[in-house]
This record gives sequence, structure tokens and C-alpha cells, in this order.
Amino acid sequence: MFDSEQALVDLLKEQLPGPLFQKSDETLVLDEVNLGYGIADLVITQYLPPKPLMRNNFFSNLHITILELLKNVRSATLPCIEDKTRASKRSINRCVEALIEDAYVSLESDVVRLEREYYCSIKNTIAIEAKLKNWKRALNQAYRYKSFSNESYVCLPVSNSRPALNNLHLFKQMEVGLLTLRDCGDLDIIYAPPSEQPISSKMNMLLNEQVLTKLHSS
Repeated sequence: MFDSEQALVDLLKEQLPGPLFQKSDETLVLDEVNLGYGIADLVITQYLPPKPLMRNNFFSNLHITILELLKNVRSATLPCIEDKTRASKRSINRCVEALIEDAYVSLESDVVRLEREYYCSIKNTIAIEAKLKNWKRALNQAYRYKSFSNESYVCLPVSNSRPALNNLHLFKQMEVGLLTLRDCGDLDIIYAPPSEQPISSKMNMLLNEQVLTKLHSS
């Protein structure tokens, strides 16, 4: 019997990445990932061996927002970026300077122009929300994680899983997977959802920044 959700998460982490992923050197497990859609207990990513990091900065939400804006329009004035992002002029100038330094954009007069596309090293992502009992809340949270993941799961102790099993049709409707975990560490996949592209490219880019930060700090 698990005495806390943290105990559940800790034992679950010991079982990962398998059976969800075949373990490889290109697999990374992240704890408590917060990208603005709640805090995912665990996120497993498979990544392509990153290209040499030919930049001096890791990017924040505002950096990514500017790149996403420019991806659609190719160029924009600084006042336009300020209006679209609602960020301060000072913050935008700092971000643009960093993007120029890393050759993502150029600046002429007050026009910022996209010079190269963002490279994402993530090729597959699974997000997991673990709960002791409240499967409905876990299901709603896990659904939000589809914004940045290819698959999203709820994990419950097998001893508390009956209510969720009785409502498995809701997991299938929302295409959120269901896992059960025993005290001994046995992890069962009750329902595996179809793998889909993340809903938000911006959220996927922000996750990629967390992966790069983790890889380059280890």
C-alpha cells in the first residue's frame, strides 16, 4: 500500500522507461514538468542525439513565443512583437539580442527577421499523472498534457484502480492511457492510447529546452 503520491511516483520512476519505451541512451525521465498546463509528475522523452549546441543561450517562454510569431510571418517590427506578446520593451530587446547572438534572427532598423528554423531534438514524449485515488482529476490533468506529449497516461495503484477500470470508456474517449502499479513494482498497461503529434508546437519547444538544459547540465 502506498502511503503517499510521492511514494507512488518514486516507485513508478524506477520502472521507467520500460515497458512504455525500449530503454536506450537517448531516453530521459524528467520530474514535475511545468509548461503552463499543470505539473506532470513524470515525463519520458526519447530524443535524437542533439546537434552540437551552436548557441549560447537556453530559451525562455518569451524567446519561444517570438520564434513562433516569426515562424508564421517571417518578419515583424519590435513594436509589433511588443503588441503581440504583451511583454515589456526591455524584455523583448534582451530576447532578440539572444536570438541574434545564436543566429536565429536578424535585426535591421526595428524589423526582426527569422533566419533559421528552431531545431527540436525530441522525437517522442510520454507524460504521466500519478494519483492514489482521484482518477477523474488525474484524467483531466493528463488530457492537458497532450499539448506537449505524444501520449499521456494516468497511473493508479492497482488496489485503487477499480473505479477507473469501470470507466475505461472515458479514457478511450479522451485518448488518455491508463497504468496500474503494484507495491512490488509490477507496472501494467491497461490502455495504451494512439500516439499523436503534440497539440502545441510551442509547448513542445519549451519541453525541448528543458531536455537540452538537463542534458547539458549532466
